[in-house]
Amino acid sequence: MKITLITETKPQGFEVEWPCAPGTGDWVGFRYPGGLEGHQVATVEYVADRDHALVEVRVTLERT
Repeated sequence: MKITLITETKPQGFEVEWPCAPGTGDWVGFRYPGGLEGHQVATVEYVADRDHALVEVRVTLERT
């Protein structure tokens, strides 16, 4: 499933391919050579078209 993650440093968002969307309050960690950067899911927005087919999932992350 294509998910758009929106963060403080990437307000335009970036796409990831994950099997499911995280829920509000879940934690997402990004590993970098310098360590782990943690984010908490603030909002999850499911976008559907007129025929009720899922078009996009937008997840807003807040740095913790």
